[in-house]
Amino acid sequence: MARNQRITGLVIAILGVVWVASTYAQPPARTIEHVSGGLYKFTNKFHASVFLVTDEGIIATDPINAEAAAWLKGEFDKRFGKPVKYLIYSHHHADHVSGGDAFGAEEIVAHENIVDDIEKDKVPTPLPTTTFSDTKTITLGGQSVELIYLGSGHSDNLIAMKFPGEQALFIVDIVSAHRLPYRTMGAGRDNLDGILAQIRKAESITGYNKLITAHGAPYMFIAKPDMLGQLRGYIEALRDEVKAAMDAGKSLDEIRRTVKMEKYQHLFLYKQFLPLNIDGMYTHLGDKP
Repeated sequence: MARNQRITGLVIAILGVVWVASTYAQPPARTIEHVSGGLYKFTNKFHASVFLVTDEGIIATDPINAEAAAWLKGEFDKRFGKPVKYLIYSHHHADHVSGGDAFGAEEIVAHENIVDDIEKDKVPTPLPTTTFSDTKTITLGGQSVELIYLGSGHSDNLIAMKFPGEQALFIVDIVSAHRLPYRTMGAGRDNLDGILAQIRKAESITGYNKLITAHGAPYMFIAKPDMLGQLRGYIEALRDEVKAAMDAGKSLDEIRRTVKMEKYQHLFLYKQFLPLNIDGMYTHLGDKP
């Protein structure tokens, strides 16, 4: 009996690994998930955004791309029959804000630094009609969203979006729910100290119990607020370990072999992304692979 139970457990574990791998390789093309109240999460393969449905219309966030936005606009019409009153950009990167014209929003809101970056990168999306410098609150149909500038690090125009009525905070790119940071962590483009400062700024935000991220483990884009500190701790610990190894004269190959970060092996894509995170940290700290 015990042997059969062990075999059954092994089979279940193997099937679980296969399921996660196949899910990551072939995620659902597009889904809409109800978070709470009027707040919904929209997932397009490996990206997510959120939207808030009110009596007076919809507050949408990152359109992701033209095809995703066109699909979502069709869902708005079919499911809710309400216009998009506001569209909010999290930051200027094309994989999040392309295709914003599909919504036909009356007002597009973003941080003031985004205009130059959208124009410089030729991002295929409309420029914002309203910008702000530090914070801004949008109110529609008795509900609101608070926009908080996070500073410069992963772009110089990244904002957090807090939905007080739903006790939710939406954060893009600097953290991913239940997953290691993406590949080389923006090495060669982003500022590491700035990213850590952005995460700390996000940690200072209170009054919510649901952290929604634009990327994460399959079906796990929503986390508890302490995920911010957990992932910041990972980045800081990785920085310290890689720096110590570099100071000791170890090569990048040696660092890849010796830095394990086993405390964080429960996070999704640990085996796949840890070597790439090490490469990225090596570059962030001043050397190139």
